Amino acid sequence: MYAVSHFVAKRRKFRNPQNLKILAVAEFVGRFILDNADGIA
Repeated sequence: MYAVSHFVAKRRKFRNPQNLKILAVAEFVGRFILDNADGIA
């Protein structure tokens, strides 16, 4: 699920450059969640 959202977010980044900052934050949070999930699992 996370990998798919990450891929979609990267595609949207090129389509909507004005949302670059928002997506950058979302990407950072997504990576943080993934790192925690890997640590827990």
